[in-house]
Amino acid sequence: EHSLPGGSASPVQYGSGDDFLSTLTGDVDHSIGGADDAFVMGECQAEMAARDHDAETISPPVIKGDEGVDSGHDKGRVSLAMFFLIGIGLALTPCVFPMYPILTSVVLGEKKKSLGRVFVLSSLYVQGMALVYSAVGVAVALMGLKFQQALQHPYVITAVCALFVFLAGSLFGWYTIQLPNKFQTLIHRASQKQKSGSSVGAFGMGALSGLVASPCTTAPIAGILMYIAQSGDVAEGFSALYLMSIGMGVPLVLFAITGNRYLPKAGAWMNIVKNVMGFILIGVAVYFSQRVLPEWSSLMLGLLAVFAFSAYLFAASDGLLKGALRKTGIAIAVLGVL
Repeated sequence: EHSLPGGSASPVQYGSGDDFLSTLTGDVDHSIGGADDAFVMGECQAEMAARDHDAETISPPVIKGDEGVDSGHDKGRVSLAMFFLIGIGLALTPCVFPMYPILTSVVLGEKKKSLGRVFVLSSLYVQGMALVYSAVGVAVALMGLKFQQALQHPYVITAVCALFVFLAGSLFGWYTIQLPNKFQTLIHRASQKQKSGSSVGAFGMGALSGLVASPCTTAPIAGILMYIAQSGDVAEGFSALYLMSIGMGVPLVLFAITGNRYLPKAGAWMNIVKNVMGFILIGVAVYFSQRVLPEWSSLMLGLLAVFAFSAYLFAASDGLLKGALRKTGIAIAVLGVL
């Protein structure tokens, strides 16, 4: 017997360790009184409850992964949509947009074709271009993945930022960046060998056009490839270049089907589109600068870029944009300054 405070005797009696063990396992010796059984079982239940509580306390928290996954998917969708819009912007630059009538006649051929056939041929041209660009995107992503650690070095990131600014300068018209004339001539001769008006010929022309970039598209495409090399994401490399190519091809397909009915006339507004592309490259340079500069420095660079872009929109809207469009440009400029 065990004495309790106050001198009373405890009713718990253990004949041996085997009796206590048998009590825990449920093999209770019925020679012990009913009160003893209830007390011992109560002790066991309390101990098991305490263990369960401890297990719940130390168990790792449940992470709601769906919200994080959804957020990542949303950002990915926004990013890919941006590449599609960039493709449309590239199609509206002065080096590309005025060439659509000539390009359409070369792809479709001289014979008159049905609306369905025109759509198929123009789409095949776009698909050929898109697949070539996508293959280049995958190759660049694989190279970036291989040299991912080197690409994160501060000196390399600084060089990348400087290169983005250099590419932007070509879109501002300060100088011209294009592939060597010898290479362009070689691709042009190969394109002339393709049969106009045929499916294979349309696809081949599109694929060959993906190997030659105009002065207006060389800098943005090089910038996108540099961005993909930094990320090292193969899936993004394929998707980004594919959607950019589809965006570039939308005006071509629309022109082939409807003529010049739903597309704007070529004019000075195309230079605005080209300069906006240059400011986008400046923004990408500021984005990468966050990895090597203090936060306040990157913030100041970003504000300067927004101020310059706003000032440009304000100046460009004079004489080119009328009515609501001019008011929208002024509002964007004011918001940028603020």
